[in-house]
Amino acid sequence: LQNGPHPPRNLFRVLAHMAEIYLVTDGGREKAQQCLERIQAMCPGTEQEMLAAQRLAHIGSAEFLEAKKQAVRVPVKEFDRRLGLQGKKPIFQRNEQTPEELVGEYVRQLRAHPLDWEARENLARLYANHYRRLDMAIEQLETMVNYRNQQPRQIVRWLHLMADWHIQLGGDIEKAKECMQRISARFPKTAHDAQAQKRIHYLRRELRNRPLN
Repeated sequence: LQNGPHPPRNLFRVLAHMAEIYLVTDGGREKAQQCLERIQAMCPGTEQEMLAAQRLAHIGSAEFLEAKKQAVRVPVKEFDRRLGLQGKKPIFQRNEQTPEELVGEYVRQLRAHPLDWEARENLARLYANHYRRLDMAIEQLETMVNYRNQQPRQIVRWLHLMADWHIQLGGDIEKAKECMQRISARFPKTAHDAQAQKRIHYLRRELRNRPLN
């Protein structure tokens, strides 16, 4: 690092590796966080700045890192051994969070780390798939698509997902077509452009085959 200047890719590689080393040592979370923050400071306006922000969002609290070192005891409930002879299926309780709990968790995470794209995309999927709120789901995707220094493959993936929801939830071919046209406008004469143009021709088929709500 001292024998620079180095391109952002190399700075990221070194500092991210240093962060990983600190994370497996006692009391290294703060130093790991400092490494990621250095990436942001040294690589402004680059993809590496964005990648560092994503890692910062998931670096974990001191309590979380300490808990990872401890053996976890998972209680296993004993079921009636004769269920197979009673002609009825056993009922297993699924240890899952409710959609409301997940929304609250993602919203809290985004308040602390607005650039946590994984949490934001998960929140958008909940709005779309569970609550059927197309407007709220699209709003989350637009936030990610329009942020600076996004990776092209991510932008393309989110615009395709946006088109999916316009078809499945809104039955709106024109809105889905606009998403594909945005891909072509941002990445002309690329594989992304060709894929988007190809999909435009199949949007009516997608609409016919969409699941009925």
